[in-house]
Amino acid sequence: MADIRIRNDINVPEVSKDLTYHGHNPTKVFKLVPRLIKDIMRIKSAHFFEDEFKWDVSAEPILFFAYWRGRLKKDARTTMWINVRCQGEVSSKDNTGNVTLKIGGNISTKIPYNSFIDKALSHFYKHSFYSQQRREYIEEGRKYLEQIEAEIRKNFKMLEREA
Repeated sequence: MADIRIRNDINVPEVSKDLTYHGHNPTKVFKLVPRLIKDIMRIKSAHFFEDEFKWDVSAEPILFFAYWRGRLKKDARTTMWINVRCQGEVSSKDNTGNVTLKIGGNISTKIPYNSFIDKALSHFYKHSFYSQQRREYIEEGRKYLEQIEAEIRKNFKMLEREA
């Protein structure tokens, strides 16, 4: 059995929303971001992934990197992914430094088919009926990204972005 696979970025035309913080305690992002992803997407820990978590304490300043993802199953065919990548440095002397966050996401749809007729009907279904549902999922994902960005700005006391 084969399938049609469709993947759309949520934050088009950019791939991600980029935030940069310079100041005291940039490593508080490690406690903040996982909680935000779980709370805003309303997912359990089983659907939250901490793919990478790295520290380089061999030099001053200390370098760090992390990558988190949240998965939300929208229906039988579509899954939403929200991801946050952070990279920064912190001084071990005074706990100041900087962190850059990239917030993004996508929706993935998988429509199975068994024959060429089934494939043609699947394409028709995808374009005629399911495209509106996918647009609603993308819009919901944008709201999640905006909420995550707003909470990060609030917690780091960053200026709001200009419209």
